Amino acid sequence: MYQNGYGYGHVQPKPRERYTQYTFNEQASRFERDGRPIDSPDVIVLLESPLGTYTRTPSQIAALVAADYVPAITFDGITPSRAPGAVYDQDDAFFAPFGGIENARRPGPNVGIFERRRSR
Repeated sequence: MYQNGYGYGHVQPKPRERYTQYTFNEQASRFERDGRPIDSPDVIVLLESPLGTYTRTPSQIAALVAADYVPAITFDGITPSRAPGAVYDQDDAFFAPFGGIENARRPGPNVGIFERRRSR
């Protein structure tokens, strides 16, 4: 499993050991585990939030997901159309607006879980 952004908003699957955690090396444009190259993960979790610093998605990952993955499920904290009405402190990772909170459905980033497309 690969998750973008910082750990503050990452999903916490249980049991954790069932979901090997991958990192992405942007300079080498590859997934890694313990610093060694590895094939693409079966599951990619993309976090999205008005707190862009904490949920940035490398462009290579966005392209890979669009080409090779299918959506499994999404959980919205705030819809894009309502995000402009919410005010976030860009220096913290609480993922809860301190102004315009009525625009958020829940604290936390939007979470999209994608599975690798199966061969036919």
